[in-house]
Amino acid sequence: ARRVVDEKVSSAMTKMKGQFEKLVAEKEKFSEWRTEQLKRLEDEKSRFTNEKKVITDIVQSQSGRVVLNVGGHRFDTSLATLTKDQNSMLAAMFSGRYALKAEHDGSYFVDRDGSNFRYILNYLRDNTVTLPPNRLLHLELLREANFYQLTGLVEQIKASLKRIEQQLDAQKPDTKPR
Repeated sequence: ARRVVDEKVSSAMTKMKGQFEKLVAEKEKFSEWRTEQLKRLEDEKSRFTNEKKVITDIVQSQSGRVVLNVGGHRFDTSLATLTKDQNSMLAAMFSGRYALKAEHDGSYFVDRDGSNFRYILNYLRDNTVTLPPNRLLHLELLREANFYQLTGLVEQIKASLKRIEQQLDAQKPDTKPR
């Protein structure tokens, strides 16, 4: 009788061990699924947060539209963009501390070279600027960035200008006697 009981116990233990291993495998699958779902939700949240920021910026830009005439070039932008860098000349101009007089068409005239002003606006919008590898353009834009007191843009232009000058130096023929 004892042997029968031992066999039944052994059989039950084997069955329980199999069920336990099955539960452990299911737990691992669940943990993997849960991890995937958390990552998917985090990615979705990140996309939503970015989307919300873009839409908020668009709504904000529509509520404070400003038309500039920079050296004869017309630029449509927003008050939020113009005042983004609080230490800049544009932020000071459009802060409300100064009485700016709009032209008859509602635009604000700025007596500067408007041919490169789009780079100024793009910097204010994105906090970065993409420039073609043109040394003269860099120098012109550096003068404008200094005028508008955009220190971050000044630093970006200087770094880009340094890369251009290094490339130009590397292309110069070696003039040292051999």
